[in-house]
Amino acid sequence: MRCLWVISKNSRSFERLVLTYMRTLQFLALFAVLLLVIAAPASQVSAKRSNVPTSYAPGEVIVKLKPGASQLRTEGREQRLMAIARLAGDRGDSNNAAEALVQGEASQRVNKIFVERGLDRVFVLKLDPNEDVRAKVDELRSLDEVEYAEPNYLIKLGTVIPNDPQFSQQWALLNLGVSFGDFVTTPNADIKAYKAWDITVGSPDVIIALTDTGVDLTHPDLVKNIYTNPGEIPGNGIDDDHNGFVDDVHGFNVADQNGDTSDAVGHGTQMAGIIAAEMNNNIGISGVCQSKVMPVRFYKRYGPDPSQFSATVADAARSLLYSIAAGASIINASWSTLLDADLVSDQVAQALKDAVGATNDAGVLMVCIAGN
Repeated sequence: MRCLWVISKNSRSFERLVLTYMRTLQFLALFAVLLLVIAAPASQVSAKRSNVPTSYAPGEVIVKLKPGASQLRTEGREQRLMAIARLAGDRGDSNNAAEALVQGEASQRVNKIFVERGLDRVFVLKLDPNEDVRAKVDELRSLDEVEYAEPNYLIKLGTVIPNDPQFSQQWALLNLGVSFGDFVTTPNADIKAYKAWDITVGSPDVIIALTDTGVDLTHPDLVKNIYTNPGEIPGNGIDDDHNGFVDDVHGFNVADQNGDTSDAVGHGTQMAGIIAAEMNNNIGISGVCQSKVMPVRFYKRYGPDPSQFSATVADAARSLLYSIAAGASIINASWSTLLDADLVSDQVAQALKDAVGATNDAGVLMVCIAGN
């Protein structure tokens, strides 16, 4: 019995030891799980932050210098751009470290407008693509030489409008009460285009700058109403009219800095059709007017996929400035920024604001989208 008692006592000690060990394991397991629960959200937030698309171009900042900034007094264009690039910490080794917003040679009148708006003091700084743009903007804003600094915000297209081949269905121009499925349009609820056409169908002397994705220059319903620069010889690689833009025969591509204004996406061609598709040619639709459309492309492609295209505020502003300098009477802008309109203040997209102001100073009518 004594022997049995000893065994029983040892058994109870062993059981207590096992229980203690198990509790320790449970505690360690619970502690490990707790660590995972605490750590997981942080890692998820970090991952989400790194993957959230921004509303501005990576590694690019727009800066406007004050009139008295010492960098503007630097002799020589390249040396001046290098000095401006150093504001962002660049040593000036790269030729693309700083770019002037205003490009080309404008007329004396237009150049005066640009200068009065201070657009000649606006530059796009090219940083490392991995640079913290927001931090760099805050740093630049603190400098005495800087009037404003902001990210180079991205631009988005307006709503795509289907290219309906039947004029009878263009109820916005002439509404006869057309049925679209279960919906019947209200007769005469239109822009009264046919009454305007009794007065004029538009003049080929009026240039409408289409700031967009480009235009299909060979489209049979558009080819007769595409603007042609009479002072430029196509494809010779020479700036024949000395306006600072080589081969801008049918407008200009400010994004890629060349004369290729072919449509990168398709949106611009649709807009051109709505504006100035040829009338009475038994093809497609009829445009609102028969004036000349000048494509000013500021969208660029960065891959073969149809969705791989983008545009920035800097290039949008350049498209407006080119349109003014090229003599456009009207500018069509069927696009907007990615910014939330309810959160936009006077301190956001100031370079674009300056460019829009210049169109008003030049007496150009700027038509913008609504409801996008």
